[in-house]
Amino acid sequence: MKPSKIGIFDSGLGGLFVLNSLLKKYPNCQYYYYADNKNMPFGNKTKEELTIITDNIVNYFESIKVDLIICACGTISTLLLNKIKDKYKTPILSIVDPTINYVNNNYNNTLVLSTVNTCNSNYFQSNLINKNEVIGLKDLAYIIENN
Repeated sequence: MKPSKIGIFDSGLGGLFVLNSLLKKYPNCQYYYYADNKNMPFGNKTKEELTIITDNIVNYFESIKVDLIICACGTISTLLLNKIKDKYKTPILSIVDPTINYVNNNYNNTLVLSTVNTCNSNYFQSNLINKNEVIGLKDLAYIIENN
């Protein structure tokens, strides 16, 4: 049986944490990481711009025939994921829903720091069941990229 091919994408280095975790848990898979530094940060772009960027990335992953795509970007996950899941044949997962499930099962009070677009999507506010506050930071991607 050949190893699964998994594509992971983000606008920069943040998704490398996702890749690192997967490498530890599933070392026999083949991973393809797409860091779109050219369009970084995703969190300050319009929905239309993000749709074009996401389409390009997903089309690339489909052209190399990955078995699964993981969107490691919170902004795209909260704004576009349902739309792109319906549009493409390859299954696409998000890091946001597992994060929300984990927080809902382990914490009573939560502060979420996100991009402005993620904050404005109200995705976290709608899906976190306990007391929460979501703050959108304009320069969050740059802060992450610079440690």
